[in-house]
Amino acid sequence: MTRIIIIGAGIAGLGAAIALKRAELDVAVYEREPELSAVGAGLTLWPNAVNALRRLGVADAVLQAGARLTSGSVQSWRGGPHISSGLDMERLFGAPALGVHRTDLQQILLDAADPATVRLGTRCVGFEQTPEGVDISFANGRTESADVLLGADGIHSAVRQTVLGTEQLRSEPWIAWRGVCSDLPPPADTNITIGPGAHYGYLPVGAARTYWFAVTEPAVKPGELLHRFQDWTEPIPSLIQSTPAQNVIRSELIDRPPGNRWGSGRVTLVGDAAHPMLPGLGQGACQALEDAVAIADCVRHATDPESGLRRYESMRIARTGRVANQSRLALQMMQWHHPMARALRSLLLRMPGEMLLRRQRWLYAYR
Repeated sequence: MTRIIIIGAGIAGLGAAIALKRAELDVAVYEREPELSAVGAGLTLWPNAVNALRRLGVADAVLQAGARLTSGSVQSWRGGPHISSGLDMERLFGAPALGVHRTDLQQILLDAADPATVRLGTRCVGFEQTPEGVDISFANGRTESADVLLGADGIHSAVRQTVLGTEQLRSEPWIAWRGVCSDLPPPADTNITIGPGAHYGYLPVGAARTYWFAVTEPAVKPGELLHRFQDWTEPIPSLIQSTPAQNVIRSELIDRPPGNRWGSGRVTLVGDAAHPMLPGLGQGACQALEDAVAIADCVRHATDPESGLRRYESMRIARTGRVANQSRLALQMMQWHHPMARALRSLLLRMPGEMLLRRQRWLYAYR
């Protein structure tokens, strides 16, 4: 039986473990952290991700933990609407959209993968390929051998660096903020509010919680976010004020330019290790889940491991590159500051909501 070792127990790593185990392959996941603690904030899972979750057998559990997104709006920072429409994703694309807390999704994936599959507190420090497979070394002196090695260890992937060498990350001139509020009634829909040089979004994520996110200029420091948005339409100031400051996540916006190579021999990458992307389209976790299903299909049906990995890469590189480029463009558009650029954005956003969604069929209807 083909033995596969996955480095990283995030969404991509656990999703791949589930898919590969369902394909009756021998899988082990190694995670550098000593425990999978509650980290992150919320996620938007679009229909393409829900289709992947169905293939993994966990869609019902995730739908129960999260909140279906049945309507959405885009508005100006003073409250004037640009778009407001129903999000009948299931009718248009065959699956709903939902908001879910990252911790809830990770726990569901961990349970489905089987916690005994995951070795915590085990950091990969290198590997060597041999004619028979891959020998992996860990910081505690442990070594393991596998037929296939998958790097699911995030944007700073050690596996990627070994395969592709040192690469420069690409940064954007803004700062991202994320939080989850439990003290206010969650909204009925998902919303994005756009203002000069900043934008703010919020959506329900289940269990009476609201996930919110913002992008601002880097001059805004921790503790200053409420001041930055104090004049914006409600419930934006209230959501910020009702979220404990220590629970607000502030992070740089970084990604990599899409490339045309992820692996070599019996090694490849999944998720952010392969294609980190900015949050403009909310597709980071969605693409990781697509990867999980695709790699299991390719390895299961391959005559040998290497041909399966190369087929997986040929299926995924062009698509994820397109998603990453459009995510970057969408984020930049929401941050436009010049009055003429903002006027153009308002004009573009007056297109009927369903027409906008139909233009994204290539993204959301993917199976």
